[in-house]
Amino acid sequence: MLIREVEKRDIDVRLNTEATPDFIKEFGADTVIIATGSLPTCPPIKGIENAHQAMEVYDGELKVGKKVVMIGGGLVGCETGLHLTKLGHEVTVVEMLDRVANEAYGSYREALVWEMENNGMASMPKTKCLEILPDGVRVENADGEQTIPADTILFALGMKTVPYDELKAAAGDAEVFIVGDSIKPGQVDQCTRSGYLAAIDIAKPDNFVEHEYRGIIEAK
Repeated sequence: MLIREVEKRDIDVRLNTEATPDFIKEFGADTVIIATGSLPTCPPIKGIENAHQAMEVYDGELKVGKKVVMIGGGLVGCETGLHLTKLGHEVTVVEMLDRVANEAYGSYREALVWEMENNGMASMPKTKCLEILPDGVRVENADGEQTIPADTILFALGMKTVPYDELKAAAGDAEVFIVGDSIKPGQVDQCTRSGYLAAIDIAKPDNFVEHEYRGIIEAK
């Protein structure tokens, strides 16, 4: 639907184009929206080289084994684990906090946790990952230390904003809007809303007013 809406309008879409500082300078835009997103963080866990980042599951190149241990029980870890569970994998999620999907709330979290339990997905809250082995994960909780066997080990331990200082500097006197994960790694609804609010401000006649309370605009 979005593709069709864009095609109906006079919008210059440039695919396979890197937005380098030189490109921004040469383009000479009046307004620049920076939405460079975020990248997974790689925590300093012993043996992390034996694991794969959770999002690699979706690119089709990672061959996932029968038994899977997911280190990190946030939304990404739980949703990816549930996806694999429904494909027939045996998934165990390891989470340090008191509960999984802690950043979710309301009916969505309730439905997610219910789906996990209903599909036989195991979760281990209040559990710390000590070491990642080639064939398992060594963890510690109130029951002491144990090793969970695994054919594939995944981790979902947060995201970090992609640096954009050079891009912002290259914008010169142009009005600059920072949106999405470029502000702070967050959820889809938060990121899309920040982009929507930026577009609304750009469309206003007095769009050079700074709205710091929204946390999305660095206007000149």
